[in-house]
Order: sequence, then structure tokens, then C-alpha cells
Amino acid sequence: TPDEVNAAIDNVKNAVRDSLARSLVVPGPGGRTPQGRREWVATHVTVDIPPPAASTVTITVRYPYRTVGNPFPDVPLLSASTWIPDILESHATAALP
Repeated sequence: TPDEVNAAIDNVKNAVRDSLARSLVVPGPGGRTPQGRREWVATHVTVDIPPPAASTVTITVRYPYRTVGNPFPDVPLLSASTWIPDILESHATAALP
């Protein structure tokens, strides 16, 4: 049913956010506590899961990295602005049973 699909999508989105929140690269003052990291991820990271196709589902994650998410210090001549993208984007596709 559509409600079951929406609930499953929400569960996957929460699992992705929980996983990212457990990483050590969550920036800013919120990165100091598990709850703060989870809130930062929920606020700044986009997790898109369109309605599944007949046999697959694709998840897209967009993580703002160079601006609000940059974990690296600013070093002259090696500025993150020259080698880190604004947004890290990743896709995963899984087969459905």
C-alpha cells in the first residue's frame, strides 16, 4: 500500500541520517554530541528516495561539504575551496525482492 511504501521510505531515510550522524566528520558545535550530530544531519543533509520502480529503489544523499560541512581548517594555498566540492552527492540503487 502507499502508506507502507511511505513508512518504509521514512525508515530508510532515518537509517541513512543515523549512519551519517555516527560519523566523526559532522561539523560545527553540534558535532560534539550524538544528538547534535543527528540534528545537524537532519537539517543540512538531503536524503531523496523517489517512489521505487518495479524492481529497484535508488537513494540519493547530498551532503553540503565545502561551506557548512567543511571539516578541514583553512590553510593558505591549500584552501578547501580549490579541491573540495560544494556538495558531496552519492547514489545507491538496490534491487527489490
